[in-house]
Amino acid sequence: MTVIVVRDGIMAADTAIWQGNVISQYAKKIYRLSDGRLFGGTGQSAVVRACVAWLEGGEKPEAEVEGNFGGLILAPDGVTHIDHKFRKYRSDAEFQMDGGHIELLLGALAMGASAEQAVRIAIQYGERAGGEVQVERLADGLA
Repeated sequence: MTVIVVRDGIMAADTAIWQGNVISQYAKKIYRLSDGRLFGGTGQSAVVRACVAWLEGGEKPEAEVEGNFGGLILAPDGVTHIDHKFRKYRSDAEFQMDGGHIELLLGALAMGASAEQAVRIAIQYGERAGGEVQVERLADGLA
């Protein structure tokens, strides 16, 4: 189960890929788009990659079953959520998250945790979040 968090221009995610109850591999879950924005996706890797292709100008993917996909785009002007039907909507909340362990993430962030710290808490205390923490800063990819 993926956890993705955005706070203060930083996106963080766990790196574990699960097959049932077993970690089968580790992979990045945050992608830097060609225009410098960051995209983090939850769900099957093939669906996440199809969403990246769509965000880069390709075809819009087929709708997924609710709960099987979600995504966050971090841009200089804020955060956009993408739902399982690949609909986009904006949120101006102080911090954003998608994936699993929302209660753990929300509690950590409400107490002042950074995006990276919140993901570490989900990995430590949550079920089915794991691996290292991938951390990307929006400013690193902007000219």
